[in-house]
Amino acid sequence: MTKIDIFSGFLGAGKTTLIKKLLKEALAGERVVLIENEFGEIGIDGGFMKEAGIEVTEMNSGCICCSLVGDFGEALKKVIDQYHPDRVLIEL
Repeated sequence: MTKIDIFSGFLGAGKTTLIKKLLKEALAGERVVLIENEFGEIGIDGGFMKEAGIEVTEMNSGCICCSLVGDFGEALKKVIDQYHPDRVLIEL
């Protein structure tokens, strides 16, 4: 069974910093998929993750909670079926 963790909070609250630390220390050795939900036209957090050597796919089409509900559910199922991760991290 794949574990799913959701990170949510205000801009600048430290979500990306926490995720980077978890990936480096606590989740090292696990197969992890990170889903970034960027609200703006330019993805900022994904750039920081890529600089840290983490492969990121961003969803810039809107809010997962509102406009992407159907697409997100289908995308999540596809990711789990294709990559078989131990854990999925979702940053809202």
